[in-house]
Amino acid sequence: FTWKGKNPELNPIVLLAHMDVVPVDPASEKSWTQPPFAGRIADGYVWGRGTADDKDKLATMLMTMLLLKRSGVQLDRDVIFLAEAAEEAKTTAGIDFMVEQHFDEIDAEFAITEGGDATLEGGRVTTVNIGTAEKLPAPVRLRRAP
Repeated sequence: FTWKGKNPELNPIVLLAHMDVVPVDPASEKSWTQPPFAGRIADGYVWGRGTADDKDKLATMLMTMLLLKRSGVQLDRDVIFLAEAAEEAKTTAGIDFMVEQHFDEIDAEFAITEGGDATLEGGRVTTVNIGTAEKLPAPVRLRRAP
């Protein structure tokens, strides 16, 4: 879905999230702190397969698009909501397909997607880290200080 902006010359912003979840091998279920298929609420959090990887961002980005539409706000550039089907396994039905078949439509100035992390201490979020350029080369030149 695309919310059209006023200036088609500007590249869009993409709100990107994946809808799939990590596969679970029944033999590895012992490594989970909560049963992966239970969908339990414990310590004020929802625990289970898919609850910690991108579903919160998927819902947030979808809600952002709904609020843009409901408010009728006019933006300078297009905003694209892209919920893709495959990030955790074969991506041929997901982002690879979108890039190979529809890149001209999603060639964005930047994308907002998952990245960074948060630290929980005593049941409260104490730190939120933001990741930038996670999946792009980031060349660095190291020099010895004089």
